[in-house]
Amino acid sequence: NPFKRAPSVPKTFAEDARGMLRRAIVAVQEQRATEVSYETLYRTVENLCVHKHGDSAYEDFSSGANARAREVLRALDGHTIGDNEVVLANFDRAFGEYCAQALTL
Repeated sequence: NPFKRAPSVPKTFAEDARGMLRRAIVAVQEQRATEVSYETLYRTVENLCVHKHGDSAYEDFSSGANARAREVLRALDGHTIGDNEVVLANFDRAFGEYCAQALTL
């Protein structure tokens, strides 16, 4: 055995990592650059899973995606009256942005 004791992570690892991921999700949703590279984010998710925090990371991702979907729908809800072409154009734009964000995430 090359290690006298198993490697460990800092006590705040999961909380810090999940915070970084939440900030990255919001940045993508707001069409801003993320603080860290996608490679670092991927590695962070991988480390969370290895250290048995994958479920909580998924919950964060899922709740962030659901909250964003509700925001997009709420914004569209106020624009459903009027010219059908304008309504469809607004929906198409919002849905296209949402899909692009979802693919990035």
